[in-house]
Amino acid sequence: KITGGKIVLEKSFRAVEGGRWIGGDALRLEIEQAKDVGEGVMFFDFSGKAWESLERSGLTHLPCFELSGLVVAMSMPHPPLPTETTVFQSGNKPGSWGRVLPGWYLEAGKLEPGGMILPDGVVIDASGFLVKQ
Repeated sequence: KITGGKIVLEKSFRAVEGGRWIGGDALRLEIEQAKDVGEGVMFFDFSGKAWESLERSGLTHLPCFELSGLVVAMSMPHPPLPTETTVFQSGNKPGSWGRVLPGWYLEAGKLEPGGMILPDGVVIDASGFLVKQ
């Protein structure tokens, strides 16, 4: 309500200018196979191939990561610089699933809260991004 946005559940992908899409394997496949994705489209990719780049004209691919049904990391568009003296903050990083969301941390090799184990070779880098080692 604060942003004026609304959620619309779609049965399949369709090119919508400025559309924001959140999905997994099925949606990624539809976007890969679409003739046109539109302009200014963002895809928050929770698929099994999310960390693999998805290059399409008009599309911003934003890899994300969930574990046991819980969102752990998300890529976001880079935030705008409000002033000339503002320091750049990266919202996404090639070859990653995005930044680990607030509240998640590693302790004794387990992802907390919950004590879940990250897949082999997956780590949190020094910038807070979830990456393959």
